[in-house]
Amino acid sequence: MGIETGNYINDLDADWPLATDNVSDGDNHLRLIKKVIKASFPGVDRVSEYIYVNTSAPTVSVGKGRLWLDTSTTPNLLKIYDGSAFKKLPISATVDYKLMGNDTVGWVLPTADGTANYPLTTTGSNVLAFAQIDTAAIADNAVDGAKIAMGSDAAGDVLYHNGTDYVRLAKPATPKGEILSFNTSAVAPSWVLGSGFYASASSGTSLSSATLTRIAFDTEAYDINGDYATPTWTPAKGHYLIHAMVSLPCPAGINSYSKSLILSIYKDDSQVYEGDQTMMRYDSTATVSSSVTATVYSDGSNTWDIYAYQNSGSTITTDGGNTDRFLGTALPIGDST
Repeated sequence: MGIETGNYINDLDADWPLATDNVSDGDNHLRLIKKVIKASFPGVDRVSEYIYVNTSAPTVSVGKGRLWLDTSTTPNLLKIYDGSAFKKLPISATVDYKLMGNDTVGWVLPTADGTANYPLTTTGSNVLAFAQIDTAAIADNAVDGAKIAMGSDAAGDVLYHNGTDYVRLAKPATPKGEILSFNTSAVAPSWVLGSGFYASASSGTSLSSATLTRIAFDTEAYDINGDYATPTWTPAKGHYLIHAMVSLPCPAGINSYSKSLILSIYKDDSQVYEGDQTMMRYDSTATVSSSVTATVYSDGSNTWDIYAYQNSGSTITTDGGNTDRFLGTALPIGDST
């Protein structure tokens, strides 16, 4: 029988050499055995450990770093000796485990995916699990606008809750001084362009004696929402302050102190507010004026006008110009309906 060949332990034939082989070949067999052992365990320059597989712990040559696969449990447990006791390194036929360092115990990983988009967190007991992040773990002021953006956000947008989730209220497309309003009958806030205007009379209005006459304020200084059309104002729904003033000369020859000038606010062609009564001068052509001021609620369709009354006994024409004025402005008061 010749000398066998091989490079690693599994190349050796356990039945060789035969009893009939030449004794002189013994040194060749020994060299082959040393060759394949060194090739199979390269770089080993000290005592080399192996994994002890059994249902009970090894009792012989147990030193720090000794590995034992405990087959008494399901799944089996890989344990490492730390110098005083065997510490478990869990393994499983279905889950891959990573060791966390020299002698430390490995993490126990979850066996299922958990809830979608939940992060993997530690329970504090070497166990990893899928769970929501505890709000206590979020640092103060750690969440910025990049994490709560609603999409297509723009400067001036508002975030509000609609009863189900937070949603974005976009800023007005062409801002003109809108205010944020929330009517009690509505389910969400909205941008509202509040009405407001100022108008004066370009010329006087003729007032017959003892007759209520509507004043035409036909020169607008401004009209925020285009709600004023001489002589009537029809503002959007809301609360408003209305003010008007009219002046006129007293007719000569008045011989009684009972003659007066009064302004009134009309709502939907009906008198609702009466202003101050201004008495005309006795036997004088001096100018007198009367004003009316009131806070009102308008439902979005109500019309508002100014009427004047004088009982001098003759027809009088108001002064006109800036002394005769009519204005309305929105008040920051919630809806009363």
